[in-house]
Amino acid sequence: MPVIKKKLHQEHPDHQAMLEIMIRHLKDKGGDEKFPRIIEDENSLTKSMNVYVFWDRFGSMTIQERAELILEAYENAKGQAEALRISVAMGLTPLEEQTLGLDSPSN
Repeated sequence: MPVIKKKLHQEHPDHQAMLEIMIRHLKDKGGDEKFPRIIEDENSLTKSMNVYVFWDRFGSMTIQERAELILEAYENAKGQAEALRISVAMGLTPLEEQTLGLDSPSN
């Protein structure tokens, strides 16, 4: 069966503003803002990591848009090598986090 590649048709209207906020947080310049809350779960054997970002502003974005935003923010804030270490980039709203029963540390 062939592989079907899809691309987003249009960038989310809040993409750039959200990207700038995530980059600030990744550079430890998020200030007192509670969100986005970013959790990096590193695999010590492979040095890869899963990244979970919890943010209420993800509500109007698809799962794919959220992942692309996370990866783009990592590449801009920490460089391509760090972004390539990410195996899973999952963006969830706090409500989705609760619904899935994820236990994430709070700030």
